[in-house]
Amino acid sequence: SIEVTGSAPLFTSADSASATVSKSFRFTVKATGTPTPKLSKSGALPPGLSFTSHDNGTATISGTPNRVGTFEVTILAKSTAGETTQRLSIAVTRT
Repeated sequence: SIEVTGSAPLFTSADSASATVSKSFRFTVKATGTPTPKLSKSGALPPGLSFTSHDNGTATISGTPNRVGTFEVTILAKSTAGETTQRLSIAVTRT
């Protein structure tokens, strides 16, 4: 049998964020686990935002959103000890 050592990924960042159209936005996604999980996303971010994984259990969603609405993305944290997902809701509003 194969013994899995470590701890499965666990998200420690919030599952929602608020942004304002035409204003700079930055949100850090964080997950813990051993070994350190890699983060990726599926689903469409608000136009104007991008997702950057830092390969250290964190990722940054940043940019300047240019459309009002609520956007749902799924973040995946994966390592050899397991994987987990988190739904992230980003609400973009006018000032």
